[in-house]
Amino acid sequence: MVGGAGRAGWRSVAAPRWPALLTLGLAGLSVPLALVNPTVSAALAGAALTLALYGHHVAAGPARRLYRLAAGIAAFAVVLLVVLAVSSLYTVEWNQHR
Repeated sequence: MVGGAGRAGWRSVAAPRWPALLTLGLAGLSVPLALVNPTVSAALAGAALTLALYGHHVAAGPARRLYRLAAGIAAFAVVLLVVLAVSSLYTVEWNQHR
């Protein structure tokens, strides 16, 4: 690194908030979409989780908190998708054995 500015040099610069807000929007959209179209919701949640984890790693200040919030919402969407998939499998099994 030139001048010894490692990772701390990146954190000292305030990151713009619009990428964090975009990531937060993707994560927020993926939750209600899980009930309508799980495939699109999984793609949005995966993209939002990836962006949020990377953004949380490199951002500083308020943007970092927004990335953390987006990561939590995207993780909730992923868990919701898994619960919906498992309950759907059990419903299919239950209907076949009735």
